[in-house]
Amino acid sequence: MTESTLRAKIVFFDSNPIGRIVTRFSKDITVIDLILTYYIVMITFGILKLITTVIVVSIVNPYILIPAFFLFILMIWLMKFASPALLEAQRLDSVIRGPINSMFAMVVGGLVSLRAINRLDYFSRNFQHEVEKGTNVTFTYNGVNRWIS
Repeated sequence: MTESTLRAKIVFFDSNPIGRIVTRFSKDITVIDLILTYYIVMITFGILKLITTVIVVSIVNPYILIPAFFLFILMIWLMKFASPALLEAQRLDSVIRGPINSMFAMVVGGLVSLRAINRLDYFSRNFQHEVEKGTNVTFTYNGVNRWIS
């Protein structure tokens, strides 16, 4: 992604706000640094617990594996049904964060001018409105994620 962004034509930067580009990179780095390592450990423990549980259950009562198989099929069907909602909520989360970062960068860059013409209140209200939209979308994404879990 970095290489394609560095080699992108100027039209790409003209059509995409800087906030959206920065948001995409910062979110990916956050996922790699914080979330991915946690999930790798949790998935490893989960798989080992699953294997151990299946072995013990199949030794103690092998007939319980029949309904477990059907419940596993139901879980796969639910994931196929719910994944589009999760992907759409995640896409909206990324799209909404772009204007927040773009507006923040714009205000920081022109802070002296905004103070000179006394327009900080206007940008403060707009920034709070954008943050509220972003919070609503993030809450929706987390809700869909918890529902699937």
